[in-house]
Amino acid sequence: MDRRSRLILTAAALFMCASQSAVVARPGRNPAQAATPPAQGKQTQAPAAVAGNLEKVKLILSDGFEVFVKDLNENGRLGYRLEKSLSYGGAGMPQGFAAVLRLDPGSTYEYDWLSSPSKNLLDVRLNTQAGKGFNFANAFALTFCDDERDPDSDTAGPTLSIFRYLKGNAYLVERKNGGTTQTREYRVVSGKIGPRKDTKKAIEAALAAAPPGFRPVKMLFSKEGWLDFAVTILLEKNLGEVDAPKIEYRLVKEATGFDKAVNALAAQGFRFVSGGRVGTINFALMGKQADAATVYTYFDDEEHAKKFDRTVAQGNRYQALISGEQRCESLEVVNQKLLFAQAPGGAGGVYKVFNVFNRKTARPIADSLAEFQRLIGEGYQVRDLFYSDGLNVIFER
Repeated sequence: MDRRSRLILTAAALFMCASQSAVVARPGRNPAQAATPPAQGKQTQAPAAVAGNLEKVKLILSDGFEVFVKDLNENGRLGYRLEKSLSYGGAGMPQGFAAVLRLDPGSTYEYDWLSSPSKNLLDVRLNTQAGKGFNFANAFALTFCDDERDPDSDTAGPTLSIFRYLKGNAYLVERKNGGTTQTREYRVVSGKIGPRKDTKKAIEAALAAAPPGFRPVKMLFSKEGWLDFAVTILLEKNLGEVDAPKIEYRLVKEATGFDKAVNALAAQGFRFVSGGRVGTINFALMGKQADAATVYTYFDDEEHAKKFDRTVAQGNRYQALISGEQRCESLEVVNQKLLFAQAPGGAGGVYKVFNVFNRKTARPIADSLAEFQRLIGEGYQVRDLFYSDGLNVIFER
């Protein structure tokens, strides 16, 4: 069996082992770890027992995907619903996870997850869960890395990391009040991107062919083969929506000139829906949602300390993350960007980027959670989470 076959079989085993809380490292492998919270913040956080003392919004931190799902369910029984979430650091299931939860008094929430190594079965699996009352909540990239050098390779050095990782996704689903009535339906549009493969038009045609009401909720990327990457767009339809409008979508795929292509569509009323980067290729899914033009600008996430406030002061509002990649040699996501749009009338919002923890400071995690609650009490809303030299929360009011 050649090395590629061994990697594919190992990655498949990773996604199918739902009962495991961690991936067992191969002999001799000691993967680098990203910045993690201080020790006292790495324990599963027990929810408050007294309903009257429950916080309206809370931040939880979990080590490992199964622990994360367990924490969500413990809080869900108290009425907390997942609002924002992300994964960071590590490879495979032993990643760190952060989530912002919002209290919904009188309700309970239940969480489960599934994997789908075959994208042809993803919509089937999600619709099976939807038939039980579970709806899509988020997806998290799982990366498996292998340090072995290909014995058949003439290259003396290690294999380039872009050819060395296999990445799939774990799909988190949510059910409210134990209901079993299906309220959502899912479809999947996907295509391979690689040498002499350009499925951009095919993806746009598939989006155009989807019935009214199906809207993109997630754009996912995964490596397939040595040079090919797959782009998957998950569509969701609210079955209770009547006379849903038909929206036109365009896919931007550029190695250079990405901002020019995005803003050319923005000038026609298209708005950013989702996006990311794989290798040297930037992607953006744009939807026709307005008549007026806007202008987008972005910068690398590690530049947020010096560029965030300056960008807002220039009359822009934060919009979304353009996702990056978790590479084998990297401690955190690379090529991730923060996206801003020109605000109507040039009036930017009021923001605060709060660092929960990083590699350079030893702030007790309890202090960070207290500061999080203080900002919530001052009227700030959590706009997004991102990981760059530690966990950061974007607040807006």
